[in-house]
Amino acid sequence: MTTKYIKPEPSDAIITKFFETEGSCYCASLIGTMSNLEIARRAYILGLKSSKESKSKSRKASILLKHPEIEKDFETLSDLTNPRSVYILGLLWADGNVSKTRNRITISTTHPDLESIKAATQEVGGWLISHKKAARKKQHWKEQYQLIISNPLFKDFLLKYNYGNKSGGSPKEIIESIPAECRKYWFLGYFDGDGSISKDGAVLDLASCYDQNWDFMEDLCGEQNIEFKIERRSLSRGAGSVFRFISYANTLAFCRYIYSGENLGFPRKRERFLKMLEHLRRHNINWNLFGKSNAEKIQLLLSSFEPSNLVNNAL
Repeated sequence: MTTKYIKPEPSDAIITKFFETEGSCYCASLIGTMSNLEIARRAYILGLKSSKESKSKSRKASILLKHPEIEKDFETLSDLTNPRSVYILGLLWADGNVSKTRNRITISTTHPDLESIKAATQEVGGWLISHKKAARKKQHWKEQYQLIISNPLFKDFLLKYNYGNKSGGSPKEIIESIPAECRKYWFLGYFDGDGSISKDGAVLDLASCYDQNWDFMEDLCGEQNIEFKIERRSLSRGAGSVFRFISYANTLAFCRYIYSGENLGFPRKRERFLKMLEHLRRHNINWNLFGKSNAEKIQLLLSSFEPSNLVNNAL
C-alpha cells in the first residue's frame, strides 16, 4: 500500500505551527489569502486537530473580525476609572449573570429601575434590553427585564475576576483593582442590586446566599468606621445571609460613602436616604433615644453634608 503524497504549500508551515493551539482564524490572519474554511480543510488533509481551547480562540477571533466595535466597547466596559463602568461592575456582582456556555452577560432588573440603568449603560458599550414575560402576574408583580451584552473580551474579563463563581465567593480582587476614589461606585451598584433600606432609614441590609464571604464588606466598614453584624439563617423556604447596618449612624455613614460621587444609582433608594437625612436635620438629635456616642456620630455625619446638595438630589 502506498501513501498518497501531499504536495506542501507555502502556508502549510504556518498552519502546522499554529492551527492546533490558536485555531483557523489566527492562521487566516497570518496567511492573508485563505479563509477559515480553507484552512480547516487544509489542516484536515495534514492530519491536524484543533483543541477545545483553539476552537474557542478561533470563534472569538472570528467575532472580533466581524464586529470590530466589540474591542471599543470592551475598553469602556473594563475602564476601572469610569464611574459608570465601575457602577455596572457592582450591579453585575449583585444581579448579573455570566453564561458558562454562551457568549452572554445579563443584568436582571424591574421596570421602575430600568430607566436609571439604561442611563448608565448608554455610555458603556452595546447593551440590549429584553422583556421577560410571565405566565401569570401576581398582585404586586413588577415588569421584569434583562440587559444583555455579548462581548467575549468582557466575558473573559469578568471570569478573571471571579464573576462566574459569585455564589459564596468574594469580589475583593476586582474591588482592589479599582482606584480607591472610584470604589464607591462599585459599592453603589452592589447596593442597588442586593441592598435595601428600611422606611425610617434606621436599618440597611445587604442580602446574599448562606455561604457568602463578606470579607469585602468587613474591609470597607473597617475603613469607614462603620459598625455591622452578619446574620445567617436556614429556613424551610430557603437559606441566606444578611450583612446589616443597625442605627442611623451606621446607615448614614455607609450612604454618605456610596452617594458622595456622581449622581448614579436607583432614584428610589437615593430618595429614601434623602428623606432620612431631612428627617434627622429637622429634629434635634435626642441623646436618650440614640445614645450619646451615636448621637454625636450622627451630628458629625450630618455636618458633612451640604444643604444645597439635597435640593439637587445629589450628595
